[in-house]
Amino acid sequence: MAKKTMITPDETYFNIAETARMVGVTTTTIRNWEKHNLFLSKRASNGYRIFSLHDIDILKKINSYSKQGNGMQAIRAIHYPNNLAISDQKKPIISKTLLGDKWRNNRLKLGLSIDQVANKTGISPSYLHKIENAQTKNVSFDILQKLASFYNENILSYYDKYTVTKNPKVKSGAGDAVSINIPGVSLQSITRCRDNQLTSMIYTIEPGYGRLETSSHNGEELVYILNGTVEFFLEDKSYMLSLGDSLHFKSQTKHRWLNVGKTEAKLLWIYTPEPK
Repeated sequence: MAKKTMITPDETYFNIAETARMVGVTTTTIRNWEKHNLFLSKRASNGYRIFSLHDIDILKKINSYSKQGNGMQAIRAIHYPNNLAISDQKKPIISKTLLGDKWRNNRLKLGLSIDQVANKTGISPSYLHKIENAQTKNVSFDILQKLASFYNENILSYYDKYTVTKNPKVKSGAGDAVSINIPGVSLQSITRCRDNQLTSMIYTIEPGYGRLETSSHNGEELVYILNGTVEFFLEDKSYMLSLGDSLHFKSQTKHRWLNVGKTEAKLLWIYTPEPK
């Protein structure tokens, strides 16, 4: 029987070696799954990976998919079948033409070449070229966020058919859904003034889900926990946030996050590009 690594009032945790034995894989395999964004492990105060029984169940499912001959991309599609946790009825449309025109116009106004924008944003020149010429099918929320920050724009200005009104009030639950390509996570805007630089969103995160890859871009962010428990990583430092806690950081700091609780988490997330 596996040794219990640590016990809290709510959970029992195991280290990576014990977890690997229970799942039936090597520790290298678990690290590889995490590297390919199939799973995001929790960290103890000493920085070591720790795993709950719920985490082990998830890893066993991933192992089962792998034994069936599925590759990393296929496993992600099976394990996270709904890339967007918002209904088709409220799902906003991002117009490729709108995106291309807007980005090209912003770039030309600044007198910048595609290579210069690529160098400053970390987005490849070839991909920027495809975006400006409406040759790419999907543009991720991360890309939108990076370019919005770089051009000092509200990210919502990149969404076509987004509700725009001069009325400063948005009724409860009436905000527009915002597309984000992160499984188990849905966003709702709580402002309709897309000409402003300040962007405010309500994030709803299912248990065990979050941003597995680190993100970094221009700007400043403030996160306030409305419900649930979320673990944030700024660079390599972990911050456990629960009801009423907040986190304020520069967006250039590499960050990722995970709902480590057993219930849905809701966050008020406010961010703005950094003035140039």
